[in-house]
Amino acid sequence: LVAQHAEPTDGWGTLARTTALGLAEAGHNVELLMEKKTNTLSMAQHAYLPSPLSLINNPFAVLLASRSIIRRIRSFKPDVIHVLSEPYSLAFPLIPKRLRHPWLLTGCGTYTILPFTHRMSSMLLRKVYQDVDHVLAISDYTQMRILEELAGRAPALRDAVAKKISVYPLSIEWPDTSAQREPSDVKRIVFVGGVKERKGVREIIEACAARSSAPFHLDVIGTLPENAYTQALRSRVNDAGLEDSVTFRGQIPERDLLQAYANADLFIMLSISHGMHFEGYGLVFLEA
Repeated sequence: LVAQHAEPTDGWGTLARTTALGLAEAGHNVELLMEKKTNTLSMAQHAYLPSPLSLINNPFAVLLASRSIIRRIRSFKPDVIHVLSEPYSLAFPLIPKRLRHPWLLTGCGTYTILPFTHRMSSMLLRKVYQDVDHVLAISDYTQMRILEELAGRAPALRDAVAKKISVYPLSIEWPDTSAQREPSDVKRIVFVGGVKERKGVREIIEACAARSSAPFHLDVIGTLPENAYTQALRSRVNDAGLEDSVTFRGQIPERDLLQAYANADLFIMLSISHGMHFEGYGLVFLEA
């Protein structure tokens, strides 16, 4: 398995973790090649891949990743190579064909098409779709976006990919513990996910600003980058006088997340397309 990490803190990590555990439970011998190791998995892990996003516009990162993957293929001699964090697939055109087959790619969302926006990665991604043995799209929508993008760029390639792509919906692990709902005098709303435009956080804030007089509290839980988008959200909260009603909590421990879900009257994530950035399948809906 080729992935960024296997911690259940985001979509890529959750996908890698559940895939590794599922294959191991089915009796397969699994090895992970990643950027970061995790202490919660017992199978073999190797952490010497660069950041996946660095492959999109950095030829040296592509070369480094390809050499790392070749090294593990020669050592492990896998029957199947499965790429779970899409940008790592950009390294495969640099790997000799005799080493890289059979291989498959799980297509989650944005990064199935975003590399087309850069000249180098666009050429590599075309070769990826030409050569990959199978694509597992995690939703009908993800499959549609991949095929639509290919149809606009290379109709013949689109037809070829249509014959080797299938939808494979994801699932989640059931939590080891449960949380009891805590009483509250206000309606509690929870958002869980990375704070970014395609998650619709701005739209959630606007909905809260246009609320009725009913008292509420919104918890925004998940990766909180300090960028212009986050700053604009904080400013809007202040302008709307919602400082006491909206809390940006960032990433929190699993037990606190379970408690937030248990307490919530409403879970909300307003997935929207933001250019080539899109939500393929929100695992947080299943968690909620």
